[in-house]
Amino acid sequence: MGLSNEIEDILDPYIAADEAVRLCRRYKVGKYSAAVESDDQDKTMRDSRFLGLEHKISIAVEKPAPVELNCCSPGCQNKSVKNSHALQKNGILGTLSDAEGRILQTKITPFSKSNPMKEIGVRYASVFPGYCKTCEQTVFSRAERHNAEIDLENVSLLLWRALCFIRFRRAQEVKARAMMISKPQMYDVIKEHEDPFVGFSSTFYLKNSELLPDRWTGSGVI
Repeated sequence: MGLSNEIEDILDPYIAADEAVRLCRRYKVGKYSAAVESDDQDKTMRDSRFLGLEHKISIAVEKPAPVELNCCSPGCQNKSVKNSHALQKNGILGTLSDAEGRILQTKITPFSKSNPMKEIGVRYASVFPGYCKTCEQTVFSRAERHNAEIDLENVSLLLWRALCFIRFRRAQEVKARAMMISKPQMYDVIKEHEDPFVGFSSTFYLKNSELLPDRWTGSGVI
């Protein structure tokens, strides 16, 4: 699949992910993919080349966007800052952090055989290019003040922010996975282990990937 050549130069992760899904829907996923022997799949899951590709995907998901993105607030035309926190830095993250300002965060890749948790500084926890400086200071102030009530408006605000965070990371993953399934290493793994499941499952994943629609992040919550 030449997906990587067609989306590599698309820097906006949302546009790249949408294009990857559109292109991948041209490919048919055979029903026989479900009949692959589990032993073959186990060999694939243990293959260092496969694990290396999955590791690259996990790194790509956590990378900052290569271009400036628009603020997620509906109607806002400003550019977002690079590191908006999905969880309040001086709130829940500060409460969970240790004396050195570090917390434990789950790793992205499900195929890691090592500790599924990793230490990360509060400054970099749950960050993404979400909102401009103005919206950072105004939109969430009601929900983030010390004595904020747990009411529908505040919960909706925090949920909306979490959805924006997931939407960004989902876009990063979809682009990265589309890039990886057309790498020579992936073909080598499939051929050597006679395991088409990896290619099929990745294609199926992309064919059925639906980013959170823009209307979710612009649904009049604020």
